[in-house]
Amino acid sequence: MHEQWLRSMESNHAQLVEDLGRVEQHLANHQKVFADHMVTVALNQAAFAGSLARLTEEHIKMEAEHLKTQQEMRELRELIERYIRFRGNGNSPGN
Repeated sequence: MHEQWLRSMESNHAQLVEDLGRVEQHLANHQKVFADHMVTVALNQAAFAGSLARLTEEHIKMEAEHLKTQQEMRELRELIERYIRFRGNGNSPGN
């Protein structure tokens, strides 16, 4: 009876070792897939950061152009107003 129990324990132990090997392999496979996904995420983050930097740079350029255009519009408006005042004083551009 003791020997039968011992064989049963050895058989159970062998089965557990085999199961543990499969679980370890399964875990290693999942870790590799996870690592591959993490690389993809890191690459996507880098691409996003690069795009964001370019968009920010473009936004700054457009804002500078907008400010320049506003200044030019103010200057044009002042020139037109001076011209209107000049004409209002009875002056003509030919005089």
